[in-house]
Amino acid sequence: MVEMTKQALKDVCKHLDLYSTPKLNDKLYLHFKGWDKIQNLEEFTGLRALWLESNGLSKIEGLDANLNLRCLYLQNNCIEEIENLSHLKYLDTLNLEHNNITLIENLSDCPKLRTLNLAHNHLESVDDIEHLTECSMLSVLDLSHNKLDDPDILTILEQIPSLAVLNLMGNDCVREIRNYRKTLTARIPTLKYLDDRPVFPDDRRIAEAWARGGREAETAEREAIKQEKRDKERRNAEAFRRMQEEARAERAARLAARGEDGSDYDSSTSEDDIPQTEDDAAPGGPSENKDYFQMNIVDIVDVDETDEESEEEEKENDPEVVASPTAAGEKQGQSVTTSILQCPSEPAQGVGWSKMNIVEVDDDSDGDPESEDDSKQEPAPEPEAADDDDLDELD
Repeated sequence: MVEMTKQALKDVCKHLDLYSTPKLNDKLYLHFKGWDKIQNLEEFTGLRALWLESNGLSKIEGLDANLNLRCLYLQNNCIEEIENLSHLKYLDTLNLEHNNITLIENLSDCPKLRTLNLAHNHLESVDDIEHLTECSMLSVLDLSHNKLDDPDILTILEQIPSLAVLNLMGNDCVREIRNYRKTLTARIPTLKYLDDRPVFPDDRRIAEAWARGGREAETAEREAIKQEKRDKERRNAEAFRRMQEEARAERAARLAARGEDGSDYDSSTSEDDIPQTEDDAAPGGPSENKDYFQMNIVDIVDVDETDEESEEEEKENDPEVVASPTAAGEKQGQSVTTSILQCPSEPAQGVGWSKMNIVEVDDDSDGDPESEDDSKQEPAPEPEAADDDDLDELD
């Protein structure tokens, strides 16, 4: 066996990047070292958590200077008695799993002990666990895989005032107690977790009803729980429906208020479905009077891409087609016709493309593709009929 010397403790601190000054360490990992005795921990006065599992320890000792210990882990050792812990007033967690303990004792002087693990030990009778009634703050207790076979242990467990988590798996008493789960749930009112699963509020109600009136009371309580769930679901659905109706009414009132302000909104249309008007889409919006042009397609002419020269001549000879809108007169209010040629990015040979004639109309115009000056031109005079005298002269 390896001895727990001061130099060995310093080497552990150095290896685990802990403080070289012992009193500054609040945790110390001394597990899997093969030590058979706890010693030389007097300088570690600031320890709050100490790991000593999986060694060869046979006795709890050497902790007199560690008054601030909160967590002590001694599982997987050879400890036979619970002793030398009365000075640990702040001890919260004690793990003695996988040892050789046959009697629970000397824990009443640890007033803040809340978690006790004694699984895989040698506890057998009610007397072996009777001391648990003196642990008033105990809330988590693991007694699994012992040799407890007496159903009367329940009289001890129900006297622990704060017991919330209990594990009795692997003991013969689980089979000896009739209706094991319902019995423990009903007799330990603070229990929240039993063995491998929680104790839900509905489980508690059913167990307590069973304890009061047997199977009939249990069945009636189950039906009451189902009815309560249905009522709750109905109330939730009604609340959700009311919330939807209030939201619709609020939206309708908001849209109606906007309509009274002069906006033409339909109350049945949501805000996201309201179409954007042409004036709203114009640069500057409807409130600003800026140069804004409407573009109307006049015609689309198919053009053969192989006849490029004829297209150029057509553009030169056509007085209505100009190169750009800015080249078509300087007088404001005059309509301009622009030729836009569209073709595929990579046209196949022999495939034609189209020309679109688009009219840009000023704000003051009515969308007529003809210009204002052309509309004011006088019609050509009709030819006068020949007189009879002129016909005679010709004869």
